Amino acid sequence: MTLSFPLRNLFVNHIVSATGNDMILRGFYKGNMTHTASDWFFKDWLSATGIIQARIVDETGWPKGKVSKLVNGKVPYNRTIVNTLCDILNIEPYELLMHPRDAMAMRQIRESVYRIAAEARQSYIPEPERDGTHG
Repeated sequence: MTLSFPLRNLFVNHIVSATGNDMILRGFYKGNMTHTASDWFFKDWLSATGIIQARIVDETGWPKGKVSKLVNGKVPYNRTIVNTLCDILNIEPYELLMHPRDAMAMRQIRESVYRIAAEARQSYIPEPERDGTHG
């Protein structure tokens, strides 16, 4: 069902049509919806870490079929699944939503920032306090 209605943009003279996700309608969003697994990089993380599906099955106790479907994006995931997998993969939950290459680049940037901040702290010499008598 597609709903459409004209919206007046106050800064221009033409009408803009809002449809689908552009509209906010009460009752259409279900807060307990789970995400589909197609928007994560579980399979890529398994390859990057060298972890095989059998280890996931062993450590979680989940059926082989469930793990296979998670790897191939055939079943939805939720927070519990994400946290469990991230513990096994030794990654942060948000990293599972990124390609491993991008997550590693972000880790390198973060480490560089921490190193630069630590070096700056070590070389910082505060100015002597001024008491107003010597300029």
